[in-house]
Amino acid sequence: MKTFFKIYDNFEEYLLAASIVVTVSVIFFQVFMRVLFSSLIVWSEELARFVFVWRVWLAVSLVTRRRGHLSINLLYNRVKGIPAIILKAIARLVTMLFCVFLVVTGWEVMMNMFGTGQTSPVLMLPLWILYLCIPFSFFITLIRLIHQSYEDIKEHLAKKPSDGDNGAAVETLKEGGDA
Repeated sequence: MKTFFKIYDNFEEYLLAASIVVTVSVIFFQVFMRVLFSSLIVWSEELARFVFVWRVWLAVSLVTRRRGHLSINLLYNRVKGIPAIILKAIARLVTMLFCVFLVVTGWEVMMNMFGTGQTSPVLMLPLWILYLCIPFSFFITLIRLIHQSYEDIKEHLAKKPSDGDNGAAVETLKEGGDA
């Protein structure tokens, strides 16, 4: 499983970097053609928009991997021990449920677009390809969250009671006191 994540992590980062290069290149080419040759390239904006949308939704998974999403730490900073662990678990569970909702709903919307056969106005690309980014990205994000939960549980169980607040709280509970 670690090999899969390592390969996918590298692929994801290279794909996101390449998407930036493609977007900047296409827009630069369009501006270049417009300014120097007074020629309008109509497909460039649509392609840049498609690539941008995919890049944004794929970046959700990357930010999840780096644990970089915004969070409100006011409550996290006030609780220690077992309540902190429970609070983090509830927050991650809610996030996972939201990902499941977006995978299911995104899939339904994408299949609706597939069924209608709509295409983009200029490139004539099927619009379901654009809408596929939502279920795909949140499915990958869900897998990352499950993997992070597994790693966090494994790390917590490997902690010795003297390793920090959580271990001390577990030790206190074993002794019959309040954490």
